[in-house]
Amino acid sequence: MRILIVSPVTPYLPSHDGARAVVAHLVRNLGSVHTVGLVAATTPADTPEQRQWASGLCTWTRVVSAGRWRSSLSLQPGEGVARVRAAVLEAVRDFAPDVLHLEGSVLAPLARLGGLPTVLAVRDADTLPSPGERRRVRRPWSWIDGRLDEWQQAAWEHAWFPRADVVLTGEALPVGVDLDLYEFRRTGQSGRIVLTADLARPAGIVAAERYATSIFP
Repeated sequence: MRILIVSPVTPYLPSHDGARAVVAHLVRNLGSVHTVGLVAATTPADTPEQRQWASGLCTWTRVVSAGRWRSSLSLQPGEGVARVRAAVLEAVRDFAPDVLHLEGSVLAPLARLGGLPTVLAVRDADTLPSPGERRRVRRPWSWIDGRLDEWQQAAWEHAWFPRADVVLTGEALPVGVDLDLYEFRRTGQSGRIVLTADLARPAGIVAAERYATSIFP
């Protein structure tokens, strides 16, 4: 089967970023039994080696510049989705995939592009912080931002998710734990501390601040 994987991040290993690791393992595992193509968005922070990591595992690859994924005031896709869309249409013409695999809720507007059956994978990283997490941040009026985010996410899902043939939800790999980089050791290393916190979430930031200011000293 010819599978086109579309990702809002550039996959590579080793990586402490859970979203990148998920796509990287997906590419590596599917590539061993299927013909895989990849469209991925990249940022200036990605190195040339990281951008090229998947090229040896995929038959066809295209990397585009990341951008805003959706408008903050509407349900319309942003310029980032438009760039990825153009690359997917190029893949439909040149790679001729049988199935479209979209990784992440931000890519939902691309479902059924080119008439392809589509799988939309929504990981736990796409979900919003819980009310308890927002309360622990203790920022004035932060609950308003949280409610607005919840409404926008729910409206986005209602508008775009039905376009996909299959929507998969599940948990991603633990953010901050890379089994290739942090392999099991029978003896400890003095001065080596690994904090496995998701700094993309308020609760992770609170945990890191508490560790740095209260526990570590």
